[in-house]
Amino acid sequence: MRYSITTDIMSFDSREKWKHKLEFLFTELGHMIGLGNIWRFPYKCYMYGGGTFLIPYTLTVLLCGIPVLFLETFLGQFASTGAITIWNVSPIFKGIGWAVMLNIFMVTIYYSVIVMYALYYMIVSFANIGGDLPWTDCGQHWTTEKCRYEPVPNLETSAYTDTEKNAILRQMMDPKCLEMYGGHNQTYQELNANFGHCLIQFTSPEEEYWNRFILGVHESKGFDDLGAIQGRNAFCLLIVWIVNFYCCQKGIRSLAKVRTIFHNCTK
Repeated sequence: MRYSITTDIMSFDSREKWKHKLEFLFTELGHMIGLGNIWRFPYKCYMYGGGTFLIPYTLTVLLCGIPVLFLETFLGQFASTGAITIWNVSPIFKGIGWAVMLNIFMVTIYYSVIVMYALYYMIVSFANIGGDLPWTDCGQHWTTEKCRYEPVPNLETSAYTDTEKNAILRQMMDPKCLEMYGGHNQTYQELNANFGHCLIQFTSPEEEYWNRFILGVHESKGFDDLGAIQGRNAFCLLIVWIVNFYCCQKGIRSLAKVRTIFHNCTK
């Protein structure tokens, strides 16, 4: 018995449709443009050669990305079915549909956590309008003595005298390390050449806010002791999952509104 995709399409006439083309367009843009475009792409471009990286990237987009995007969009809009049932037209390829669903499931789990962090930072930013953000200075209860918000001076090109350079460099070194290796009476040139291992590894207030306040990394001893659950993170993650379930329950029309308003705001 031959399979007729037309019959299958007619059985889905009652499914919810897009109200207009812009609704579909904004939903697709909200799906394609995300944190990976803002964070990961510039990082990868920098790590793999800058402008040179754009050559294989452009070829991959033109030869693989755009054709697959058009194929997926065409099949979805034409048949109005899911990633699994669309392959009823050729059951031998049904494993592709299951692979797509598994991929979506895994991406949703970790990407919801990323959106949760973006949501948390957005809430904190709005809560501190007109004041200082909590990750802009080192005078907080979660910061350490290694926190430093001033830029490290470039002593090689500065106009300081050797005595001033010596004093500044000593402030950036561990006194116990200097005492252990006899660096108290050394000149600036000797400190700079032989005591680099005594330099304190300073961290920025943004990094300490992320690692110590948001993640609580210092409370964990490893995979066998992950530390306590951060209540604020769990609450924001709950909000994200409520929105996810709301979109699944209400259908594509609600998905368009949430994508346009909520999801894009967190980016």
